[in-house]
Amino acid sequence: MATSPEIDPSDSRAQREVEAVMLRRLEERNPTWKRLAWQEAALGLGLPPIWQKAVPDAVWKTECGETIVVEAYSRIGQLTAGHRRKLAMDALKLLGLRHALSSVANARYLLLVPDELVESLRGDGWFPAALSLAAELVSVTLAPEEREQLHQASARQAQGQARLKRLGDGRAT
Repeated sequence: MATSPEIDPSDSRAQREVEAVMLRRLEERNPTWKRLAWQEAALGLGLPPIWQKAVPDAVWKTECGETIVVEAYSRIGQLTAGHRRKLAMDALKLLGLRHALSSVANARYLLLVPDELVESLRGDGWFPAALSLAAELVSVTLAPEEREQLHQASARQAQGQARLKRLGDGRAT
């Protein structure tokens, strides 16, 4: 009898799937945006080769010629240090692209998050302030089944982290 393969606790496939849905929802809210392949957009914007490797989650061009560069983040619930690190890396990528494209005045940088996270990413602390330097915070509503998918993935990832800590040095043997 065949058994389903065990999912690695660190697998972020669920988050990537929900991020794709979030990007589709953003696109549906903005029907005049035209989605671009990153390589096409990067070359068209004249990005140096090193920045062409900093691939964002999505890029669009608007009817008025504005370039929209987006990173999506699909975790929900209390932000752990690892979650904040992931958000910081997304923001750093957008900040780097913003700097590399500083001559492109008609560009927007968006950090796309679930509605549930917006309040925790706004405020007076240094982390929300730093995120706002990199990008505009935009949210989308998740369906109940998408929230459940993320809850299950987070629980599985937390169990995997706990297992690694029990092993002593954080590395599986």
